[in-house]
Amino acid sequence: MSENKAVSDLQLNSVVTPEVARTYLINVAETLNNLVIPQLEGQARARAHDCLRVVSRLISNSTISDQTMALLKRNPVDALIVGDAVENANAEGVAYLAAIKSAPPAAARSFDHLALEAYLRQHPLGGEGVRITQSRLLAGGRSKITVLISQQGARDLPADFVLRQDWVNSPTGKPVAIEFELLQRLHAEGVKVPKPLLLERSPDVAGGAFMMVSRQPGVPSGDHFMSLPGSERPIMQIAEQLGLIHGLQTAEFERMEGVVETNYTAAQLRANVAAYAATIAKLDTASSPMIDHAIAWLDSNADRVATAPRTLVHGDFGFHNSLVDGDELSVILDWELVHVGNPAYDLGYFRHGVTDNAVWARFMQHYKAGGGPDFDPEFVEYYTLFTGIWYHQIQLQVRSALMAGAIHDMEITALCADFAPMVLASISRTLHRIAQR
Repeated sequence: MSENKAVSDLQLNSVVTPEVARTYLINVAETLNNLVIPQLEGQARARAHDCLRVVSRLISNSTISDQTMALLKRNPVDALIVGDAVENANAEGVAYLAAIKSAPPAAARSFDHLALEAYLRQHPLGGEGVRITQSRLLAGGRSKITVLISQQGARDLPADFVLRQDWVNSPTGKPVAIEFELLQRLHAEGVKVPKPLLLERSPDVAGGAFMMVSRQPGVPSGDHFMSLPGSERPIMQIAEQLGLIHGLQTAEFERMEGVVETNYTAAQLRANVAAYAATIAKLDTASSPMIDHAIAWLDSNADRVATAPRTLVHGDFGFHNSLVDGDELSVILDWELVHVGNPAYDLGYFRHGVTDNAVWARFMQHYKAGGGPDFDPEFVEYYTLFTGIWYHQIQLQVRSALMAGAIHDMEITALCADFAPMVLASISRTLHRIAQR
């Protein structure tokens, strides 16, 4: 995979217009006001209010009416002396904040725990004595509604479990039903996944199909695939788990709902690269020679990577989808993008977060020790670039939905505003590694 063209002069563009920025800020303000501040006390609450005021001031600067703006432009000195324009601008920003409601908008995440309680009272695992004592929406899981449930009185359910529910605004659109049977099989194979407890396919019970799984100890070590733990131990444990997953026979998994082959053959890769390029051309606010170069390189190198072994692929593999308990990997989560394909896909996706080449070499040693198959290590570079372009076009799609009001969600906002630039930087690093070979 030699690359003769230098990429040092390729332009990296990620333009955020004032309208986009205002949408991001509105989601931040509403999340602070409705979800974060009510859970805080003392100095933490006071500081969060300070943050809200700063954000609201920024919003007020982008919500000035045409009438006020005309006054400022017509005679800015007199306007500032009299104070009319500034007062109007402040009033318009404050009016927005006053309109923030505690009830989530239609496009936001919500969960009806009373409906779940009624359902469990009729279910064999629950019974008439079930009482839900807590239901708390959890951060993470950008494509699902994830809820921590505590209950008392069930016949055959743990006191605490996790509910994963389909969300109408999911960027991927994959239902929980795809995950449930898969988790049953993976759990039996010794993969560190939550124990599946119950699957409800009907959307009529609680507003969407859902599954219930065991609650595992630990916390996410990062909120996306570019964040790694401070200790290497769980990093190498996840390498061994990935080797175990890629060493499993695929025949049984391919009989399961929603587990199909993708991103494996040259034709599949080229078709997806073309689709990503079309989305980027339609939705990006500025052209980027870097992105154009990456897309052309992916298309021209698709034939070679199609020679790798065919394995089960997680599809969204990283520490954002795992829990770490101390220095121990506890569980691997979120299998909604599972498919059969090239094992280098998972490795390339994870590679975004590992910039240290020595750490990566040790990671691959543990991967092989866990049962991972042999293939050309340069295939990983292909899928690092491929997944970067996939992510870039996904965030452009969800950003458009945010702007249209079709999604109202802080996690999606953070994904676009904070994480997307990191992906662009990773694409640049990957192109430089390729060029140096």
